[in-house]
Amino acid sequence: MKTVFIGIWIILSGKVGTLNCFHENANTSVKGIGVIKKTPIPMTETSWEIVEGHYNLYYYKDYIMYKFNYRFDSLQNHQLVSQEMRYFYFAFHKDSLYGYTYYLNNTGFNNNGARVLKDSILQKHIFESKLFDTLAHLKPDSINNQANGYVKLYKNPPPPDSKPAIEEINIYFFYSNIFQDIPETFSKRMDQEKRMKLYKIVVKAGGGINKEFNMKLPPREYLLEMKKIETEDFSQELKYFKRYEQENKGK
Repeated sequence: MKTVFIGIWIILSGKVGTLNCFHENANTSVKGIGVIKKTPIPMTETSWEIVEGHYNLYYYKDYIMYKFNYRFDSLQNHQLVSQEMRYFYFAFHKDSLYGYTYYLNNTGFNNNGARVLKDSILQKHIFESKLFDTLAHLKPDSINNQANGYVKLYKNPPPPDSKPAIEEINIYFFYSNIFQDIPETFSKRMDQEKRMKLYKIVVKAGGGINKEFNMKLPPREYLLEMKKIETEDFSQELKYFKRYEQENKGK
């Protein structure tokens, strides 16, 4: 799959997830967002397949908790019987270097409720990247106002690897004051607007010829976005926040 990205200077790194906007449950004071990433993988010269990833994120008091997904394979006699998507929470204090994993549909994992170095989990699962940081010192080609914020457009920015571009690339950064109290970020350098939050990135690739692999890339669009979690019930999340709080009392 590596070859399909050659010639595109932006590669939206690794993880998969869904982002919903920002929502707070008045009864529990739990705040929640969801994060989504959509990456088009060229299949032919005119078509592509969307690979989607997502995770949710919750805030309660001084605690933060992610809900990540993973694929669970059932094997019998070393043969794959079934596959299903399962989930786990990762909770920690905002100032802590460590957090705790809580697996849903737990089937006896030894690491359920285990203490884990925070960075070892987040670096693997969240969508933050340094790929866009090089644009922070560049002037955007345009800034257009929209409801609660604005959009910055960078047309054909210089590739970070200095290789010649093989297609037109336009990158849109969406900012809003609705998300400004959310610490989650896609790019620390691009997320430093005063009283604004970078909540959405769209990369539009115009398509081109990859001479190295003799491959034509179709036009396609990448997406990273934060969205509102459409629920009033954070009771399950509150249960795990309380569990974490109880298990770490006095530590």
